Amino acid sequence: MRSPTSTTTPIHGFESPAKDYAVKRLCLDDILIEKSGSTYITIMSDDQMNQIGLYKNDLVILDSDLTPKEADIVCVLLNGQLKCRMLALHPKALKPCHSSNPTLEFIEEFDDLIIVGVVTRTVRCFRKLNTSIFD
Repeated sequence: MRSPTSTTTPIHGFESPAKDYAVKRLCLDDILIEKSGSTYITIMSDDQMNQIGLYKNDLVILDSDLTPKEADIVCVLLNGQLKCRMLALHPKALKPCHSSNPTLEFIEEFDDLIIVGVVTRTVRCFRKLNTSIFD
């Protein structure tokens, strides 16, 4: 029994003119996630941000290590309710970006606010998403 000495296929005739243009495999982690230790993925649960292109069932990629700035899209826990909204700092408020609900949700001193993370990327799925992976 002969053991192979090379894993490459021998060249017969001319080499492929496209051999120098080999496509590197893409990894979505490398493209979408900057800091894996502080990155979370969740699913948009409502249409309150549809005016900026963020729709119900979109995947939302959050970075909990970023300091939120004015007009950042953030996911927050406000009085125990998870929301994804645009952040206003002066006055401190959350702004839904939806034509039927354009009013600011002002954050009062007595409100319990935890900023979960800043939205850095979103992914739109055109077919039904298997949400069981998030359970």
